[in-house]
Amino acid sequence: MVTLEQANAGSSIEAESHRDQKMALALANESKGHREVGGQKKSKKSELSKTQVNVVKTMVYITICFTLCWMPMYLYHLLSTFQVNFVQCF
Repeated sequence: MVTLEQANAGSSIEAESHRDQKMALALANESKGHREVGGQKKSKKSELSKTQVNVVKTMVYITICFTLCWMPMYLYHLLSTFQVNFVQCF
């Protein structure tokens, strides 16, 4: 006679075995990598995603705009501090 606990233990072992098989299959598929046309492998670390490229572009644009907006004031302050006269330079 099989008790309820023994029946549940058997089904949980089968469930764990099935889960382990799924995990092994997922890991095997993951290790193969994505294939490109022509059988070339695509490295995840070598390429940036579109989101990362957009973030980098945005940061470059912001830095350039900030520099262009604030540079005249700082340049004027720097030149006036050292008393540089533009008329004598040319």
